[in-house]
Amino acid sequence: MCLPICACGNKSESAKEPVPYSLTTENIKDYLAFQTTVTECEVTETPVLMINTYSGNAKVRLNVVNRSDAKFDNVSITLKISTDVTCIPGPVAYGWEFKLENQQTGKEPHKDTNYRTVKIALPNDGNWEDSFDLELALYGSKYLLSPSELSSCSVEVVRVTGLVYQ
Repeated sequence: MCLPICACGNKSESAKEPVPYSLTTENIKDYLAFQTTVTECEVTETPVLMINTYSGNAKVRLNVVNRSDAKFDNVSITLKISTDVTCIPGPVAYGWEFKLENQQTGKEPHKDTNYRTVKIALPNDGNWEDSFDLELALYGSKYLLSPSELSSCSVEVVRVTGLVYQ
């Protein structure tokens, strides 16, 4: 006589299926880190008719880094990257602008923050990177003082959709 032998039991904790959670602008930083780094920045001074003019270029790298072992599904993120220093205080009229798709928070370039909106289709592993070029722009002024190099940019999550599996 033959008796079939089978084992019954609960799945172990380590074999649990990942649980999906909806990503929101409130919880996304629990799973992802957003980092900006100025990788190149150069300001050149050129004398023109006894007045110094300035030109400059910078490159900002944006990294999105998975902070856990989570996996992501159909995640779309809209970010706003802003230049932290728009103009140097005083009668300076230079500011850092993104070369492509630059926007301003208002109608006074010498007082407003320059920014760019970035839309990301996040890979399943949650890691993404890209670089953006900026240039030093002259807005007009009576007195031209030395502009500073771009030191950093800030990132704001504007919109997010998709799932994270934890």
